Amino acid sequence: DTLSSVTLPEGWTWTEPTTSVGTVGTHTFAATFTPADTANYNTVEQNLTVTVNANDKTALIAAIGSASEYHTAISSEHPDIAATLQNAIDVATSVKNDDNKTEAEISDAVTALNSALDQAKASIVKARIDAIGTVGLTVNSKALIDLARESYDGLTTDQKALVSNYDVLTAAEVRYADLRAADEVNTLIDSIGEVVDITESKNKIDAARKAYDALSTAQKGLVTNYETLTSAEVSYIDLKVAKEAEDAINALPATDDITASDKAKVQAAQAKYDAMTPAQKEMVSATVVAKLAAAGNMVAAQEVIASIEAIDASNPDSTKVAEARTAYNTLTADQKALVDNYAVLTAAEDKIAVNGNPEKQGLSGGAIAGIVIAFVVVLSVIGLLVFSYLKQRKNEKK
Repeated sequence: DTLSSVTLPEGWTWTEPTTSVGTVGTHTFAATFTPADTANYNTVEQNLTVTVNANDKTALIAAIGSASEYHTAISSEHPDIAATLQNAIDVATSVKNDDNKTEAEISDAVTALNSALDQAKASIVKARIDAIGTVGLTVNSKALIDLARESYDGLTTDQKALVSNYDVLTAAEVRYADLRAADEVNTLIDSIGEVVDITESKNKIDAARKAYDALSTAQKGLVTNYETLTSAEVSYIDLKVAKEAEDAINALPATDDITASDKAKVQAAQAKYDAMTPAQKEMVSATVVAKLAAAGNMVAAQEVIASIEAIDASNPDSTKVAEARTAYNTLTADQKALVDNYAVLTAAEDKIAVNGNPEKQGLSGGAIAGIVIAFVVVLSVIGLLVFSYLKQRKNEKK
């Protein structure tokens, strides 16, 4: 500053107003007093004392304190960043120790040190973000991400603007969240296990499917056992179909209690079973399959039994008998064995055969043929004997 910046009482002026006030301390400078009434009063020249005080450095001292405290906190973890900050602290300290620094110089020192501190804090966050590296679903990855996030959130708006790799942090957070979401689905799918119970398995499959469908496309790509889920869904469908078929078969009456009226139920159960895939059929127990087969045999046999029972044994109708015979002949060996009135059918057939040839009643066709042949033979023998006798008598007369 110059003397012109030092205000004097009215009437006084500095002899050389452009002269610097000098360093901190007490200095004397020539000044002139010019009275308002120069006719009655004399002009006076006199040295005046000027005391130069040091400028206020409170802000600078506070800035140095904050920077020094932060320097101590980071020196072991990031010595390179700490060294750069220390250089700024040293420059600010030199300004603080110089009493002759102007207010502008002090202000600039404060600004420079605060800027260096901002940069140091931003650099620490950048370094912590870089330290995250490849994100995995590990405790260490989570800890590094959380530390970087906490450090970033602790910055001021100006400091955050200096973090040039913030997008790396957000990407890491997204990646970790994706891995965690996918892992939760992996766990749900693994918990399904073997599909053997309709209710329990369905609940587990539904939970896993719902969680998977809620994932983003990127998260779905991280699910490593999705094929296990789809396979379980197929197995559940197979199990459900097999269970429905088993229930339908088990609902049938006991084999010995089945009648022809149960035909529709048996056919419905058989249709369910026949519509199943080989994999589904394998899920139906052998006992149940055997019951279905036995029921089918019994229904078929019962229909033939009913047809035979409809025949009037005393006067059998040839049409009904023929229909019963045709039905019986279509049966399998196992089914035929279940027809307990087969003898009635054969008896009816024999009676129709006899009734259809009245001239031969009492003798079978084979017997009649035998009699005719015997009669012809006897006649031939008698004729031969007569011929031989007559020839012998003729020879004796000669």
